[in-house]
Amino acid sequence: MVSVTDESREQEPLLGSPNSTTQKQDAHIAWNLITGTASVAQAGIWTLVALVWFKVLALPFALFTGHPHRPPPASQAALILQPTATPDQKLLGTRIHYTLQLLGILCFLSAFLIIEINKGDHPHFVSPHSILGLATISAIILQASVGVI
Repeated sequence: MVSVTDESREQEPLLGSPNSTTQKQDAHIAWNLITGTASVAQAGIWTLVALVWFKVLALPFALFTGHPHRPPPASQAALILQPTATPDQKLLGTRIHYTLQLLGILCFLSAFLIIEINKGDHPHFVSPHSILGLATISAIILQASVGVI
């Protein structure tokens, strides 16, 4: 069995080997959002956001309009933290990650509340979309609780 000291772990990137894409010592943490394959992820994230905005804004305004318009902070949270390597980078990355994850949860909850208010007296949780949405938000809250602990 190989023993790894705590200090050597502090110098390892969170994903991949030490030679994989990592944040450079003097680079600003915002570069993590486009480093390596993060640029491909950003293209997908923002293309999806643009398509949803385009489709929804083509419809007449209603309370529902706010439901799909949630920014992708959780995706950004993962991208900002993954390339960090040094203890200082990891600490700053963790703080930004936590803040973006919290923002993401608040966005999910607001989207959920918008639909609940919009439904009014109609039956709730009858469509596959609504059931999957409830299961997803429950899993996200559970995962975030475990992450905070």
